[in-house]
Amino acid sequence: MLFLRFRPKHAVALSNFTILGGAFANTALNAPKTDENGRALINWDIIVMMEPATLAGTVLGSFASKYLADFVLMGFLAIVLALLSFRTLGKGLEMFQHETAKDAELQAVPQSEDLASEEALSDGEEEPKESRNLVGDTRLRTVGAGTPWLKVGLLVCCFLGCVVLTVLKGGGAGSVVGVACGSGSFWLLSWAQLPWVLGFGLIFRDMLISENLDKEEDGHEFAASEIRWTSATTIRYPLLCSVAGILAGLFGVGGGIIKGPLMLELGVAPQVASATAATMILFTSMATAVSFEVFGLLEPSYGSLCFMLGFGCTLLGHYIVNAYLQGAKRQSPPVLSIGCVMAVSTALLIVEIVGRFCNQEFAQLIEPTSLCSIND
Repeated sequence: MLFLRFRPKHAVALSNFTILGGAFANTALNAPKTDENGRALINWDIIVMMEPATLAGTVLGSFASKYLADFVLMGFLAIVLALLSFRTLGKGLEMFQHETAKDAELQAVPQSEDLASEEALSDGEEEPKESRNLVGDTRLRTVGAGTPWLKVGLLVCCFLGCVVLTVLKGGGAGSVVGVACGSGSFWLLSWAQLPWVLGFGLIFRDMLISENLDKEEDGHEFAASEIRWTSATTIRYPLLCSVAGILAGLFGVGGGIIKGPLMLELGVAPQVASATAATMILFTSMATAVSFEVFGLLEPSYGSLCFMLGFGCTLLGHYIVNAYLQGAKRQSPPVLSIGCVMAVSTALLIVEIVGRFCNQEFAQLIEPTSLCSIND
């Protein structure tokens, strides 16, 4: 967007609309899918625990995006992208090495051992303990298998409440209920979103801790890709996601550059992490889009075009990547590709920053803008 000569603030808003289109496509494609254990590919437990904190972060991020100078925003974005691209590339290389070693081990196993193993299973030998735990116990098998509509409904209520408060407070262009930008009512409606999402976050926290305790009492063996929702993790992970929300509000990135790597670090399977992050981005980018609109940062003539571009390209990329993964049997290439794209974006952004620094006065570059201005 910057290289198309949009101002950074408007480029951020249009970038967010592109991400919103992609998030709609991803969520529609991933909703009916299941993982290898028959559970929903979209992990709604992760979403309901992390998304309220992310929405709270978008409130702070959208204010900062409006107030900070373009040059400052670009500098922060370059730092964030550089750190995340380094981390993502490192994770991708680690996955690639693990997959390569695993392939080598499989090729080294004599064919006779494979045949003996198959004969043993056909003779009625017990299945591995993990499979028996998932298949033999009907109640455990269905945990997370479908869409938890109660949690989804509560999350939608949380999101809609944030949208309503954002629209009511308005921005530089005014409010639908006549709230003046910068007035006491404006700030009251702005900060009312924080206790609103915090309340829902506490509800989800109690639900997940209770479900986790039930699993432990029933002797459920947690897989490496499962997150244990304890009193500590239900605070630590949402706090990290609030940072993702701030970045989403600041840079229009949807928060996925934080949530995706975070879930990979937690051991969540890459496909589940991707589908879950895309669904969270849907809520985050919609909330951020509303904030950009009320602050007058969205270029309406380009917004719909960016949305359709994101939607169409995501559909195309989804089928291409899936076709590749089915043949390659590797999860690392998508992670490495994301890291490479982020690294290239960082380099291009640094070029733009250096160009502006050389051609403009530094005091002018860091001068903030008014929250209530319409065109800035």
